[in-house]
This record gives sequence, C-alpha cells and structure tokens, in this order.
Amino acid sequence: GDRLSGAIVGYACGVNAMQWRHLWGGLYRLRIDGAELDPEILKLGREFFDLPPTTREGGGPVAADGRPWLAALPPETKFHLLVVAACANECYVPFHRGTPELCELCRRRPEPALPSPR
Repeated sequence: GDRLSGAIVGYACGVNAMQWRHLWGGLYRLRIDGAELDPEILKLGREFFDLPPTTREGGGPVAADGRPWLAALPPETKFHLLVVAACANECYVPFHRGTPELCELCRRRPEPALPSPR
C-alpha cells in the first residue's frame, strides 16, 4: 500500500503514534516523525509504550523543541497528519505553541492528498 506520513509535535511517550499504528498500520506503510522536548519522556516511551527508536533515515521521534524541529525540516517534507500536542504540566499550552510562527510552520507541511489504502 501507499505510505501515510504523520508528525507529532509533543510526541510524549508515543501514545498518538501507537494509536495511529493500531488504526492505520494494516492499511498503509506508516512513517511517523516528531519532536519531544524531554528525552527522558522518549526513554519512558521506549520502556513502557513500545516506542520505536529513531531510524537512520530520520523516521521516528527526536528529542527536540517542536517549533525549531519543524523549521529545520527540508521544505519538501510534507505530512498527511500533523498534530501539535505540546502542553506544559498537562494544563496549559506554552506561549510559543500558540504563535503565528508555529501556525505558519504547520501550514507549510500538509501533503496534498491521502494515499489509497491497501
């Protein structure tokens, strides 16, 4: 089948990615990239949530701030799914997550069409 690509800003332990693999892994070849600010959270995800490691090809989560991560991606990098799930203390969105700059970075990334399922 065709590839379905997604990105998660605020990857956390990988629960969103795990749900995507569960829902769409049988229909598509998935590539789920993303950024998580805290490397310890990624470590917990690998230990308790079957979070796969980052591949040499760049797929998977990286320990980085999401906004600079999006800005540093090559211009041709596009995603069918893009989730911004970054929050602080699980109760508020940090200021820099609600800026026009982040919105513009996200607007540059949509893949124009969903692939056909297997």
